[in-house]
Parts: sequence; structure tokens; C-alpha cells
Amino acid sequence: MRWYAAYFDLISGRRVGPWPTAARGVLALLSKIYAMGAGLKNQLYDAGWFHPQQVSVPVISIGNLTTGGTGKSPLVHWLVQELQSRGVRVGVVSRGYGGRTDAGNDEAAELRQRFPSLVHVQNRDRVAACRQAIDQDAVQVIVADDGFQHRRLHRDLDIVVIDATQPWGYGACLPRGLLRESIRGMRRADLAIINRVELVAPKRVQQIVEVIHRQAPDLVVAQAITEPGGWINPQGERIPLAALRGQRLLAFAGIGNPRAFTELLQKQELNVVEACLFPDHHAYGPADLAQLQQNAETHQAEALVCTRKDLVKLSEWPQGLRPVWALDIGLKLVESAEAVQRAIDRVLEKTRRETPSSNR
Repeated sequence: MRWYAAYFDLISGRRVGPWPTAARGVLALLSKIYAMGAGLKNQLYDAGWFHPQQVSVPVISIGNLTTGGTGKSPLVHWLVQELQSRGVRVGVVSRGYGGRTDAGNDEAAELRQRFPSLVHVQNRDRVAACRQAIDQDAVQVIVADDGFQHRRLHRDLDIVVIDATQPWGYGACLPRGLLRESIRGMRRADLAIINRVELVAPKRVQQIVEVIHRQAPDLVVAQAITEPGGWINPQGERIPLAALRGQRLLAFAGIGNPRAFTELLQKQELNVVEACLFPDHHAYGPADLAQLQQNAETHQAEALVCTRKDLVKLSEWPQGLRPVWALDIGLKLVESAEAVQRAIDRVLEKTRRETPSSNR
């Protein structure tokens, strides 16, 4: 959608001239109001006016400082798989932003595809969601997706994910930038994971680490890369990554940081002739599909490519159109992986010491 791309061009400073400059000034004023509200909430929790609520099993929160697009979902998938491989009954809770049916949002649909038996509860009240997951399947550990700012829920391990391609949300809170709160919020975290480090220079990664340690000197910082695993289509058919090399591809994405997706495609030496960006959690309608196909014809694209988060909303891809393939990606820890494993071990030690009997 054009307005979405235009918004990113505006807050990034790519749009120049008197009107964009004036618009950024207005957004900066609104940003200060937003930052004051976020800061006040954190101060009230820090001062003990509000108290996080505990549930009867350990909670691991995975969140971020910016609004979406940090590659948080692959980390959630990695953590679920890691816990399940250790024989732990794990449940996931999330807010369910962008959901339009009882089945939940696109993230819920993707989790069902990857982990059919996983308990996943979406509710704005994350405490209630945890208790429902515990009652539903006697889960032993809760993974709270996008829980860093949801301070009402007590967590035993707080992980903040930082996108190496856009770590600080253009240096301002919403709506002038993408920050949900000041970067000082990292002081609450137990662990920081810098994601997509393969898409930036090593010097840039080191600069991000230095900023983190200026705010939180003792915070453990790990690094992760995105690992493409091939392509999947709406029918579940799979082909290797190299199968689309050499073809003219039209990319589209409705995720928090769609530019990181297109950069990943280019790094895989894929010929992306056009990129169509949509808002996070975008619901694709017939008009969108028609526009994508028209763009594909205009640019003579042989296929369309997207993320799996987009694919779950395209199960009824019309016949006769150009094929669509989603990039199946995973996450691999490449720095301080042992520290992440030790942090998980400490959480699991609590499950061995405590037998859940009731929700507190």
C-alpha cells in the first residue's frame, strides 16, 4: 500500500522538502506525548505502585523495543521447538493483534501450521491467557509473545529482540519513529538478542552492542541470523531455495519490517524486480490480489514471493494466476548461544522444583 511505504519514507527522512519536514515536526510532538505515557507507566511499576501478577508456571517473554518487524516470530518458533525437544509442555500466549476471526491472527495461523498440537491463547489480558493455557493443557512453561511492554504479567526470563537492520526505530517513539518506549527500557531485560546480523556489516553490529551496554552494562547480548530453508506454496508443496534463482520475482509482505524481507531475498541472490509493501497483519482482499497480479504483469515477474506470515492468509490463491511461494525461514544463534541455553536451563530448573497446582 502506497501510504504505508510513504510513512516509512517520511519517518526515515528519505522524503525531503518543506512539507515532509513540517509533518515530521508534528509527529515529533505526538511522539513526546506517547513517550511520556510509556515512561509514566514504567515509573509506576518501577516504584511499586503497580505489581506484576504471577501464574503457576514459569513465563519466558519475547518482545522488542520497536513496533513489530524485529524477527521475533522466528525466535518464538525456535524457543517452542527447543522446549518441546526437552520434553517440556509449552504454551504460547499473545495479544492477537490484527485478528479478525475466532481463529486468531496470522501469527496464530502460522503457529498452527508449524506446531499443530501447541496450545496458543490470544487475549489482550495476558494473565488470563496464561491461566487458560495452564488449565487447558497443564503446560509447564509459557512463552509470552510480544510481552516486553506488558508489565502486568510477571516473567521469569525477559528477552528483548533487536533488529540489526533498524535497531532503534529511527530514534524516536511512535508516531515519529517506531520505538514503543525509550531504549532505557533494555535495563529491564535479562537477555538481548540482536537478530538479522547477517544483513549488516560487523561494525554496525558492534555499534548496536555498544549502545546496549551504555544503557544496560551487564545485559547479556546474543546474536542471531536468519536461515532460509526453502519455499512453500499454499498447497503445502515445497521446493529448494535455489529453485527460484534466475526467475523474475515480485516480492510482497505485510509484516512489521518488510524491507528486511526484501533485503534477505536480495542477499540470497534472488532477482526481485518489484517489492510491494503492506502494513503489518494486512488482510489481503481480492483487490490486493488483483493489484499484485497486475504489478507482476507490468514487471514481467514469473512468480510472487512472500513470508509465511503472509501465506497463511492466501490459502485460496486463485487458479490461473502466477504462482506464489513463501520463504520458510528459521533462526540460528551465532554468538553467545551458550548464554541463551543457560538462561533457558534456569527457567526449566524452576519447573523441576515446582509442581503447578493452581494459578496464583
